[in-house]
Amino acid sequence: MKNVYIIYPSWEERSYLGFQKYLTHNSVDIVYIIEKENSINLENTQCCLEKIKTLCSNNRIEVITVLVNNSEKEIYERIIHLVESIDSQSKIFLDITTMSRNVIWTLLFSIKQRYKSIEIIYNLPECYCDDWISKEPSTPSLLFKHSGIIDLDLKNCLAIITGFDTDRTKQLVKFYDPQKIVLLIQSSNQFDNNKRNNSKDHLNVCLELGYNPNNVEINLINAYEDDLGRKAIESIALKYKEEYNLIFASLGPKLSAISLYEVFLNNSEIALSYVPSKKYNPNYCRGLGEQVVYNITF
Repeated sequence: MKNVYIIYPSWEERSYLGFQKYLTHNSVDIVYIIEKENSINLENTQCCLEKIKTLCSNNRIEVITVLVNNSEKEIYERIIHLVESIDSQSKIFLDITTMSRNVIWTLLFSIKQRYKSIEIIYNLPECYCDDWISKEPSTPSLLFKHSGIIDLDLKNCLAIITGFDTDRTKQLVKFYDPQKIVLLIQSSNQFDNNKRNNSKDHLNVCLELGYNPNNVEINLINAYEDDLGRKAIESIALKYKEEYNLIFASLGPKLSAISLYEVFLNNSEIALSYVPSKKYNPNYCRGLGEQVVYNITF
């Protein structure tokens, strides 16, 4: 049985440092590097990629590179091919540290067709920059094969696991124009979360768009708990899925993308949406913090 590690590197230091840390305590036989063509901050991303490839070479680890672009159809097809090329007896380790959420969910969709469980690796940074993190959000999209079941007789409810960028919340609300909004706000104070991702700012975005406060519900979630916030997400799904067409978006801690997918596995009528940003701060974050390892069972 071979240990297969899948990673989607970026320019962030934790891309390389997290992988390096993992190798000090674990054996890896094959690394699949998902590399985006014309990625953001390309020069520094290439530097990180070269470090990872050199580390693999020094440890006699086979490297297989999978190139993707912005085409959802191509991403889906290449990831399906990637997973199908892995020996079914292998053990898979999925590093989501700097992986975009549409790629995470597509990988999970593909992997669950052939495997009963995998390990998720997520590396927190030492800190985020004090300036803007991301801006200029793109048009929201529903994930291919994860668009839920739409009942034309029902109203729409948009549930957003919020992050630091309120413009992304605004973009989602404007695009879907739901009758009900649920804001899931990260409860812990990591990285000054209580100041940079607070309920008042996200609520104000909704009010500025003309929403009645009675139609905006605020709940807390902690994506750093043992269940990655799954219970908080599940409670919203169970509460509203009979009354509304329910759309979920994960903008907060990356680990919430995993717990959200776990909820989706048992509630396939809900839809998964993502909204990438066109610009990310080159100094987005610094260093390497805690390394989280989480087992997901399909």
